[in-house]
Amino acid sequence: MSLKEIQHLLAEIYTNKTLRDDFFNFPNKIANKYNLNDKEIEEILKLKNEIDYFSNTLIFKRREEVKNIIYDITKCIKDEINELFYNFALDFSPKGIKKHLEDAYYFLIFLEKQNLVKNNFFLKELIKQEKANLKSFYLKPIIKINFFYYDKNELIAYLEKKIVKIKLKLNIRIFFCVNNNIKLFIIGQK
Repeated sequence: MSLKEIQHLLAEIYTNKTLRDDFFNFPNKIANKYNLNDKEIEEILKLKNEIDYFSNTLIFKRREEVKNIIYDITKCIKDEINELFYNFALDFSPKGIKKHLEDAYYFLIFLEKQNLVKNNFFLKELIKQEKANLKSFYLKPIIKINFFYYDKNELIAYLEKKIVKIKLKLNIRIFFCVNNNIKLFIIGQK
């Protein structure tokens, strides 16, 4: 196997937990698929600890980028976010050129399926708003109009337990994208 092919395989092993587990549990099965010889299998098996460490480091870096992108969600689930993102990242690896945005968007979809979110209407609403924002920035439509029933800042304050009551407040968010310049307008009741 050429150096380039081994590097490609290692990159896949770093980012794909299923492949990594299969390789270390059934090396010959994976080796046949990738045309590895016995010496190459042995060399890669020696690197198990380093590969596991590096894989976790990649997940940590991805998590920190995502936490910056969805900062408001991060504040609201700060105690659970590390474990939730780790579980998400084990099964998802972004493929596009805007990997951090893709990671953040699909992490929000993952969060929606978690009991923590399913049982919290206001957290669901905040995630819905964040997804709409990310989708608009990621896909850059010419115009996108979203309707939300709660003010984002009030949702965050409520979820952080800074206020005890939240009011229904229609918000309309309009995204314009012209020549890759994005403008956001928010129309809402005060």
